[in-house]
Amino acid sequence: MNRHIRRAPESQRGQMLPIWAFGTLTVLTMLALALSYGQMVTWQMRAMNAADAAARGMLSVQTTQWNETESALHAAAVEEYRLRVTMDDLLEVMHNSGGCNTYGESTLSQSQASPSSPGSYFAQPFYRGGGGGSTPTPSPTASPTASPTPNAQSCVTLYAALRQNYFDELTRYTNDVTVLGRLSTPTWSTQVQEIKSALAQYQADCGTTAGGDCAFDYTVVEVTPRPTTYLEDVYADCCSFVVGGGTSGNPKLDLTPMEIEVVACAKITPWVPSFWHWGGAAVDVVGRAAATSIMASQEFMYVGSLVNPASTSSAVFQQAEYPESTTGSSLGFGNGDQYYRIDYGGNPNDPYNSGNPASSNGVSGFMYSARNPGLEVADGFWSTMAIKPFAGILTPGTSFTCK
Repeated sequence: MNRHIRRAPESQRGQMLPIWAFGTLTVLTMLALALSYGQMVTWQMRAMNAADAAARGMLSVQTTQWNETESALHAAAVEEYRLRVTMDDLLEVMHNSGGCNTYGESTLSQSQASPSSPGSYFAQPFYRGGGGGSTPTPSPTASPTASPTPNAQSCVTLYAALRQNYFDELTRYTNDVTVLGRLSTPTWSTQVQEIKSALAQYQADCGTTAGGDCAFDYTVVEVTPRPTTYLEDVYADCCSFVVGGGTSGNPKLDLTPMEIEVVACAKITPWVPSFWHWGGAAVDVVGRAAATSIMASQEFMYVGSLVNPASTSSAVFQQAEYPESTTGSSLGFGNGDQYYRIDYGGNPNDPYNSGNPASSNGVSGFMYSARNPGLEVADGFWSTMAIKPFAGILTPGTSFTCK
């Protein structure tokens, strides 16, 4: 006879409670650890972003100065080119050359037209009162034997326009050179000091569009010359595109690209001790970032030949000018005023004017071989690039501070 023993259901109650409690505690602990780890990772990423933004932003002290210097240098080069051509034009009209009509051409003798002759019309003071752009009035002692009214293409009228344009160009050139001198004044030590001052202002302006993250202290831990002899870092032509090449050189320290390393540091309290009221110690969150100055783009061209892609009329970057004209337009000489106009891309009527004067071997920068007159531009835009931190081991409180 089989016997079955049955126990009362009440004897199994409460055995799941310890298991549930232990499981819940384990899940809560893992959740707290996950939240704490997520907090630390978030703060670490925030610190890295803060340091990277500060490093690249502070290095713009150098790159902005160099870009402004190149812009001023280009403006001065354009004015110098204008001055050279205008002076050549002045010599041409003084010799009654280039297509202009002589003043009183039927009566103006060869000796009067020659600037080297003592009695030459152009050897005397040209205007009463020194000109200034007004209607030309020949000096009485220099008047030719006949005095017809100069027409739009007379050498006298062209001389007056060229003379005024020369003075205007000289004024602009002087201003450009003055600005260029001011821009190129800062030295290496001055730039380093400006970087540190800019970082202090960046810290003070935290929380605004001009400042950094208010949770961090920022420290410039090192500024050094970039250990390379390359001056250009990116270039391209018809046949190659190279990053890392350049023209070998040994520039002085003031013209050497910088390397900068910045630390962003903050003290935070982990969530787990705060949640459990353990009162844990604050943790330093450190972000390190470095950057260097680099020529991010490089252009070479005849500015008077290359079409500006932003132009709706397919105009070149630097269009031809007519300094012999008071209106800025061509006076209708043959071949588009080729003897007087300022042509920045080389004279298109010259059969030897073809092709770009620059070439590259794909290894070490550009080589130039000028083939015709024109304003050749080799320019570049400086920017910053993130690099690996290079300052070595850093000590909190000594190498940098934490907020």
